[in-house]
Amino acid sequence: MRASWLRPVFLFVCLPTLLCGQSDDLVQWAPRTADRLDSLLDNFYFKKEIRLSRQQRDALNTYGFAEDEIPNYHPRVYEQRLKELCTVIPLDYNPIVHAFIELYVIKRRSTVARLLGRQHAFFPYIEEVLMREGLPVELKYVAVIESALTTRARSWAAAVGLWQFIHGTARLYNIRMDSYVDERQDPVKSTELAVAHFKDLYAIYHDWLLVIAAYNCGPGNVNRAIRLSGGKTSFWEIKRYLPAETAAYVPLFIAATYSMNYAAEHNIYPIYTDLEYPRHYINIVNVRVTLAKIAEVLHLDPEYLAEINPELKVGIIPFSSTPYKLRVPKAAADKVLGDPIAFYDAIRTDKNPMIYPVNEQALRMANVEGEPRHYTPIPPNAVSHYYQLKNRETLAYVAQKYGVTVEAIADWNQMWGYTPRAGEWVKLYLTEDAILRAEQEINVPENTQAQAPPPSLKTTDLVPDRVEPVNSGAYTRPVPPVSQPGTLPKYHIVSSGDTLWKIAQMYQHGLTISKLAQLNGIQQNAPLHVGQQIRLF
Repeated sequence: MRASWLRPVFLFVCLPTLLCGQSDDLVQWAPRTADRLDSLLDNFYFKKEIRLSRQQRDALNTYGFAEDEIPNYHPRVYEQRLKELCTVIPLDYNPIVHAFIELYVIKRRSTVARLLGRQHAFFPYIEEVLMREGLPVELKYVAVIESALTTRARSWAAAVGLWQFIHGTARLYNIRMDSYVDERQDPVKSTELAVAHFKDLYAIYHDWLLVIAAYNCGPGNVNRAIRLSGGKTSFWEIKRYLPAETAAYVPLFIAATYSMNYAAEHNIYPIYTDLEYPRHYINIVNVRVTLAKIAEVLHLDPEYLAEINPELKVGIIPFSSTPYKLRVPKAAADKVLGDPIAFYDAIRTDKNPMIYPVNEQALRMANVEGEPRHYTPIPPNAVSHYYQLKNRETLAYVAQKYGVTVEAIADWNQMWGYTPRAGEWVKLYLTEDAILRAEQEINVPENTQAQAPPPSLKTTDLVPDRVEPVNSGAYTRPVPPVSQPGTLPKYHIVSSGDTLWKIAQMYQHGLTISKLAQLNGIQQNAPLHVGQQIRLF
């Protein structure tokens, strides 16, 4: 978990006298973080600020404020407004919260305006995940006080990304962190990670203010504060025993929630940027390539491509037989989907060194050498056809059955040097007559006909796709994917490690181990085999 001495908060506290009688320790870290927040907002690629026109501003100015007017309100107005937000997390009002609210809406007005302009790039997906997992939507404001909604934010203690995870906490959730990729900087993966962490913390405390405190300083410090307070379990009762940063962290969260919801009441309006994270992906597999080369092939700004894929630390997609999902604009995804072979031909002809800025040996080893290989073209009038490998079947067997070559199958599926296993799907490009002739030779019992197969993981068909949630929680709690009504397939194809319990959790729809066993005429503890079809209804 995270220790408070490892984690600064990226929020703006600057006046030691603000807290009216509170300990100086509560704000001793604050002056330097004010400048840090502004620096985070300044140092990102999308630096174009889009200010509202006078007409747009007047349309939002429903209270008729003068342009430079800073409204003042009675403390009871703040208290009433917090109550009217109708949040699951209790937004308590007290002098500390009052001081932090006025810091937002009076001293750091321009910073709040810029944060309002950035929220459209992140909040829609964050809200989607929070609601999907049944968590309070207002937890999205934790990202505001953690990173100023900046994916590349990095603290002096190496806390990274939109949600500021240190290495140790991220490792609990099996998130990828290596020389090339740091998924803490991916806004999608890191949001899934943060939500899983919130759920695990709530399972401990069953109190959202304590969860937010533990998110900042770790459960160890919160447990210690509870013990020193004599067993009290309210944040405000144990606050004095928490690290100073965490004691201010929860009031900052409440103040941020207020400020982002009542900005117009304080004559603060968004300053937008051209920041946008597309929700479309292409699969890059069995090739080591720079983002600069992909940007060249797709006619994109390389800085833009790097900024929307912030998890790629050095601008290189490493070689892997597992597809890497690269975020691209929709137009670029459609272009790749239209002719994936041509796209791969283009990115594989790169002669430029793929630079890893660490040492000269790495630079020499990163050079791409040799001529591009010949690829098997897609036959005229061919359509895509999927075939699932069964036990003991090889690519040579499939090639003979469908009248193609092994090299063609390898090229069409990007399987060079990779041996597929039983249960995997391979993609073939065949004429309809060839498919009909081959299928007439295949005698499959009627009750085991498979549904339309999913796209193969080893394919040049780079279909835009969503990124799956991070793997499980810190306590190995399974996090099954959500299955929408009406999407349940008739059969599940068993993969390595599957059990009846895992299959039931994967699809839900009221499935149980006993129901699956009954549908398939097997024992509940019967071993499953890769490629086996399990009936789901």
